[in-house]
Amino acid sequence: MSLPTTFLVVFGTRPSAIKLAPVVKALKERKADVKVVCTDQHTFLATQACESVGLTVDEHLNIFNEGQTLSEIVALTLLGLPKFLDHRDAVVTVGDTSSAVGAALAGFHAQVPVAHVEAGLRSYDRDDPFPEEANRVIVDALSTWHFAPTATAAENIGDEMHAGNVRVVGNTVIDAVRSVPDCDRIMPEGEYILVTAHRRENWPRMDVLCGAVADVAKQSGLRVAWVHHGNPSLRRRIEFLLHDDQHVFFMPPMPYHKFLGLVRHSALVMSDSGGVQEECAALGRHCVVMRDTTERGEAIAAGIAVLAGVDRDRIAKAAMGRLAMEQPKPSDCFGDGRAAERIADILTTGHTPLGDWLP
Repeated sequence: MSLPTTFLVVFGTRPSAIKLAPVVKALKERKADVKVVCTDQHTFLATQACESVGLTVDEHLNIFNEGQTLSEIVALTLLGLPKFLDHRDAVVTVGDTSSAVGAALAGFHAQVPVAHVEAGLRSYDRDDPFPEEANRVIVDALSTWHFAPTATAAENIGDEMHAGNVRVVGNTVIDAVRSVPDCDRIMPEGEYILVTAHRRENWPRMDVLCGAVADVAKQSGLRVAWVHHGNPSLRRRIEFLLHDDQHVFFMPPMPYHKFLGLVRHSALVMSDSGGVQEECAALGRHCVVMRDTTERGEAIAAGIAVLAGVDRDRIAKAAMGRLAMEQPKPSDCFGDGRAAERIADILTTGHTPLGDWLP
């Protein structure tokens, strides 16, 4: 197979925009022809993220509808992309979103090879995270290039499909974090707990997470900055559950550098997000993971994260334990900030002078 020179980069969510921006930049620095398509799976959040990280979108699919189903996201992405695939040598997508599944299927159907950034992550529980665990397996199965963020992720791909084109490059979110020269300090250092929660499998259990956060706020005496996801029904549910708690205040989705500032200066982060675990590692902040599983065990091994499940008492105990500890040092367990360079080198030349990334 000849090396590609023209690329279709596809994403639809805020984290995906952040993680693909360094890749687009690196490809363009190597004079590649790059067209960027946003599915608008999360219209406002994706647009805000693009502005934050300097990612220019060439085309929009505008698939967003409030209350849209997962099937509609995949189907509309799959229907909208073929017209952009003509004269493209490769499709580049990232992670485990429904937009990524649609992009991989569109490329596969058009016989345009797919490059999967952040390949190989696994929780080995198909329902947790849902639908992301199944999504990432599907995208890996359809991809030609597998850009694994860590050695563990690469091993997962090899164990499943014996794919030969697997490279360990690091996670591009570390590139994004390091590209932000100065994280805004919105609140006083160490005087608040940062919380995010949006996982679909946690929606029916949001009362448990809210109860745990309220317990930690009461026991610690710290204020809680809860940064909302863009889902309006989820936002209303959380605000209803915590409406009378004076320790908790809510913040809207914000530009990336401001969010990193909240992470960097927090006393603790409590989240069910995968990307936040990576950002906590890069910035050296304890993270209580409010999920039953995680595909980012590297953060746990590095002493950054603790997996607390979705249990009110366990979450509160884990949070209070971390608040009693000194903050960890920033960890390179997810990369050295040069993942995008490796990806662009491999796609455009077949090799990279940097070699595979090793922690």
